Amino acid sequence: MAAFLGIDLGAGSMKVSVVSKEANVIGDASAPVTTSSPHLGWAEQNPKEWRKAMITAIPKALKNASVAASDVEAISFSAGAHSFVLEDNKGQILRPAIMWMDQRSALIAESMKASSFDLIYKKALNVPSATWTLPQLAWLSRYEPEIVKNVAKVFLAKDWLRHQLSRDWNTDLTDAIGTMLYDFSNKKWSQEIYSL
Repeated sequence: MAAFLGIDLGAGSMKVSVVSKEANVIGDASAPVTTSSPHLGWAEQNPKEWRKAMITAIPKALKNASVAASDVEAISFSAGAHSFVLEDNKGQILRPAIMWMDQRSALIAESMKASSFDLIYKKALNVPSATWTLPQLAWLSRYEPEIVKNVAKVFLAKDWLRHQLSRDWNTDLTDAIGTMLYDFSNKKWSQEIYSL
């Protein structure tokens, strides 16, 4: 029986749903994921825990749906849009993922609003806030420069999960815009914004 998998990373769990061609959920499963808060207003998750949860939940969901892995025709991923994973040039994770609800970069976001609102809004179509990737990366550049200097790849959460199964390094337009680093009008990553 042909089926599709939906894999969703949430704040507290990884959920996998098996969906029939008729768009009916025929089985699902979940595995817990821990959100840590090392300081007030911070929210982080360990991507290795995401991978473990995904590997745990997929076979359970398939079993609950009575579907073989070979019957899966497509897999779709979703996750908190602005959460990201940083890897070095050996594919090693450099630090826990900063989650979309993390507020550590609030002051940096306010500073960006004051100094670069027009540029950011025109190119990235969004107003700087602590939930977006740009202020979070700026916070890391300021407070964890030793991490930033070793970054070879930045993955958004759902793209990192897909990378674990496919080894590709891609994203989609919606998530690219969500980083606030993408120039929507010119359809390319913005060096001008990145340099702020």
